[in-house]
Amino acid sequence: MKKIDTVTGNALFLNGLALTIAIIAYLFIYRGLWQIIPPAWAKVPAIIYLIFLAVGILLLHEAIHMLTANLLTGSAGATLRVRALTWECRLKIPLRRNHYIAYALAPGITLSLLGFVLYYAFSDPGVKFLCAIAFIAAISSAGGDYWFVAKALRFPRNSLVLDHGIEMEIMAPDED
Repeated sequence: MKKIDTVTGNALFLNGLALTIAIIAYLFIYRGLWQIIPPAWAKVPAIIYLIFLAVGILLLHEAIHMLTANLLTGSAGATLRVRALTWECRLKIPLRRNHYIAYALAPGITLSLLGFVLYYAFSDPGVKFLCAIAFIAAISSAGGDYWFVAKALRFPRNSLVLDHGIEMEIMAPDED
């Protein structure tokens, strides 16, 4: 395989910024930070609950990347590691460009749909509020993924993509 290009992005910064802005805007516009009420079973201050919710969503996001990569490669094609106070999924096996797009979009789509469905499944306003936060966090945490997908679409359909977390390598397949 011949390397065509390396695309590097500051996805961690973009994700963090998008998540922070989205949650703060939602909290102040629709709820008011002082009115956050975690579910009765949580038994922790609201801000601690929100932190655990955000960390859980980020971990699930990366786990879905890993699961999708393993399904697409048919083996253990991805690893999960801690990096800069968060997790990242890294591919060990390159994916075809369109498979990479499915791999990159899977967490944002899955988690935002889950937040949306759970929002309508519960009637308690506190749980609805947290589902809305989960929905917003799921969409905004995939900001870097959307950016990398836009970059991947610039390359030929038969190219291969190797995701290194914060950068991706684009390769031309071997010619037979």
